[in-house]
Amino acid sequence: MRLNKTALGVLMICLTIVLGGCGDSARSTSDADTVSSAKENSDKVDASKPAVLEIQLLLLDSTRKMSGVKVDIQWDDSGIPSNTSAWSNQEGLVHVEFEHGSQLLSVRANPSNYSAPGSIEAPAVLFGGLTHSIEMVLSPAGALYGTVYDIESLPVAGAKVACYFYSPEFVDSQEELKVDVFTTSDDQGRFALGGIPAGPFVLEGAFENQMSVWRPGGIMEEGASYRELEIFLEPAHSVYGQVIDKNEGPVAGARIVAGKPNRRKNRRSTDYENLFNYGPRASVTRSADDGTFVLSPVPDSQGWNVNARHPDFAQAHVVIDAGQIDVWVELEEAISLTGVVSNGDGTLLSNTQLWLLTDERDVSVSSDVEGFYKFSSLRNVDD
Repeated sequence: MRLNKTALGVLMICLTIVLGGCGDSARSTSDADTVSSAKENSDKVDASKPAVLEIQLLLLDSTRKMSGVKVDIQWDDSGIPSNTSAWSNQEGLVHVEFEHGSQLLSVRANPSNYSAPGSIEAPAVLFGGLTHSIEMVLSPAGALYGTVYDIESLPVAGAKVACYFYSPEFVDSQEELKVDVFTTSDDQGRFALGGIPAGPFVLEGAFENQMSVWRPGGIMEEGASYRELEIFLEPAHSVYGQVIDKNEGPVAGARIVAGKPNRRKNRRSTDYENLFNYGPRASVTRSADDGTFVLSPVPDSQGWNVNARHPDFAQAHVVIDAGQIDVWVELEEAISLTGVVSNGDGTLLSNTQLWLLTDERDVSVSSDVEGFYKFSSLRNVDD
C-alpha cells in the first residue's frame, strides 16, 4: 500500500521475537532508545530511495547467528498481498529492499538443519531511506535419523522420505497437505532430516510403486534427536471407484475415506516413549462430477475399509479386499430426525447432548440455543 509523505507517521521496526515451533505465538519487546533513534532519523525519510529490511536470525539461548536459512516475507503491493524470499548470509542477516511506503505483513523462517521454523505477524510501513530491523530468535531444531526397508526388510536406496509437522491422525484426515521437510535415502537406505520443531510429527516413505505400511510418528521434544527409526514399504496400487445412487446415477462431491481397519488403534511401540510406528496413511478424496474417484496408493497385501459421506445421503461403508482394483459405492437417500428439548414445565433446554443408538452406529448431537436438535444423514431402515 502506497501512502503519501504527509500521511506517514515514522515507524522504525525493532522487535525481539522468540519463536518456537511452527504456529507458535511470538513475544516482542520494545526499546525506548530505539524509538528515540527513529524519531531523530525522521528527517532522513526519502521517498526516492528504497526501504531496507534487515532480519537478524539467532538461535535461542546461544550467540549463534543462523546462516543459510530461507526466509519468506509477505508484503502489501498496492493492496495485493505479495511474497518474496531471501536467504540469510554468513552473519545470519537477511537483507531485502522495498519501495518506499510498502506495507510489511509477515515474516516466516523456514526450517534448517539446526533451527526450527517460526513466523511472526509484523505489520509496518517501510520508509525509503531508512533501514528497518527485525531480530528473530529461533528455537533449536530436532533431528530424525533412520532407514527405509522394503517388504523383505532390505534397505531401499533412493526412497523419498517426507515429514509432516502434524499428528498422524490429522495427516490421515486431509485430502491434500504440503510436506514440511523431505529428503532421499542414501545407497544404504539411510535418511536424516533436520529442522523439526517441537510438537507432533509423522514420517512417510515412498519408492516407485511402494508406500509406507509402517511409519514413525509422535512428539518431538525441542532440539532432540531420534535415531534408528524405521520406515517399511510394500508394493501398492490404485483403486478406481464410483459413487452412485439407488438409480445408478453418479453422485458428485462425496467425501471418500479409505484406510486399514482399526488403523487408529493399531500402532507399535519404539525405543522412544513418545514415538510409535503407525500403519499406512489413509486415502482421502472426493468423487468427481461423474461420481468417479481414485484411491492411491493402497497396499497390495491389505484389505481396506471405505467410507463415503454426502450431505444428501446416508453414510455408506464398503470393504475392498487385498489386491482389488475397483469398487462401487451406492448411497441411499438420507432422512433426518428433528425435535426440541425441554424440561417438565416446557422450558427449552440448550446445549443438551442427545444420543441416537442404531444397529450401525451411535450418533450424537447437541441442541441449539432454542433447544432445537437435528440428526442428519440417517439411513431409512424398514422394520
